[in-house]
Amino acid sequence: MINLLLLLVFLTCIGITAAWVAENPGNVTIHWFDYRIDTSFAFLLVLLLVSAVVLAYAYTLIRRIVLAPEYVSNRRSLKRYKKGLTELTYSVAALAAADNKGAQLHTRKAEKLLGRTPITLLLSAQIARSHGDEDKTRMLLTQMLEHPETEYLAARSLSDVATKQQMLPNALTLAERAHALNAGSLAPVLSLQLRLGLWQQGMIAIDKTVRKGKITRSEMRHYKGILYVQQGKQLLEAGQKEAALAAAKQALKQLPYFVPCVLFAAKAFAANGQQGKAISLLFRAQDKTPHAQLAEALRNAIAREPENKQAKLRKKLAATAQSDATHSSWICSACGHATREWDAHCPNCAAFDTLEWKQRDLAFVD
Repeated sequence: MINLLLLLVFLTCIGITAAWVAENPGNVTIHWFDYRIDTSFAFLLVLLLVSAVVLAYAYTLIRRIVLAPEYVSNRRSLKRYKKGLTELTYSVAALAAADNKGAQLHTRKAEKLLGRTPITLLLSAQIARSHGDEDKTRMLLTQMLEHPETEYLAARSLSDVATKQQMLPNALTLAERAHALNAGSLAPVLSLQLRLGLWQQGMIAIDKTVRKGKITRSEMRHYKGILYVQQGKQLLEAGQKEAALAAAKQALKQLPYFVPCVLFAAKAFAANGQQGKAISLLFRAQDKTPHAQLAEALRNAIAREPENKQAKLRKKLAATAQSDATHSSWICSACGHATREWDAHCPNCAAFDTLEWKQRDLAFVD
């Protein structure tokens, strides 16, 4: 609609100009060297318009001739690009169908057409991994680090590889690189920091991530609670009882009714000669969130009390709600392994923060 209006305005302007020229023909005299040219203004105007049209067509023709080689080259490049995309599509489809040989063939064809691009590197790495070629996979992932499109994925993957090889400092460096690219990927960083005993760095990483809005306040408290429990366990094993108790109290501030926090805090209180506080803590938690391991810890704690107190405490325990502990254990959501003791890492696959208290018939518990 707008183009039509503009055309009408243009034609109207031409009509008005033509009418004005017809009413005021005028004369034009041109002296050029020894020549004198007399003509009308209307003829001169038409001559100028025709010259402008001719020059425009001449410019277009010359431009096409000059740019013809580039045009042909672009057409060829576009054709190669389309063929490359087709080969990539075939490669992805072959991978989805578990046809590694076909995927490898099409990926090679794509590389010939497109060169070593991030997507061809990614496909080649996936194919190498499917073949179990760890050295080639690692080499391709390292090359992927140089491309912004695949840097995050490569850093995460290389970090996982280094973790499995127990090269934890190197794995942490790569995990932190991935975390810098994607602040939401905190768990791998925190997992490695805990395994390396880098407690302060772990706290800093948690605080930075929550400030960026990548984790919620609830997730922040969960991660901090886990960190304090793990730190406290290490301190208690090293004989630093008071420091372990301080860590346990911090864990309770973050997760006051998380069973692993409560159990460790009770152990830390008892280690520091505060058996009464340990029992009180266990009773409060059992009243709030009944759990088989809390009840078991209470029974063990009561058994260590003087005989004149045991009857009263057992009666109090009997009055609390009891949870069904039949075949219950901490189950890893990553590998399905069952264990009696909670830890930040699965004792079987080392996955971070995957143990959940569940009922499992005939579970194998280590």
